[in-house]
Amino acid sequence: MGIVQTGTEGFTASELEVLMNLFKLFKKDPAKKLRKEYHLKLEKALHAQRNGNIREYSFLTSEAEAVKERLDAVNAQSEGNGQ
Repeated sequence: MGIVQTGTEGFTASELEVLMNLFKLFKKDPAKKLRKEYHLKLEKALHAQRNGNIREYSFLTSEAEAVKERLDAVNAQSEGNGQ
């Protein structure tokens, strides 16, 4: 078995940057789940409205707006981090 190197002594700065970008591919996008939830709630609200269920439409619309606020916060945070 070979020696396991810990730390970053063996890499140049450009190699480290490439490695960091590769690992970003596997990082989950937290906004993706929120966008999906937001659109799903809006779609359900649309169907409730079309079926004449205004109470459910109002409830789902308010839930969608709450999800949208969380999505906006996540997007603002990721822009602040320079991603």
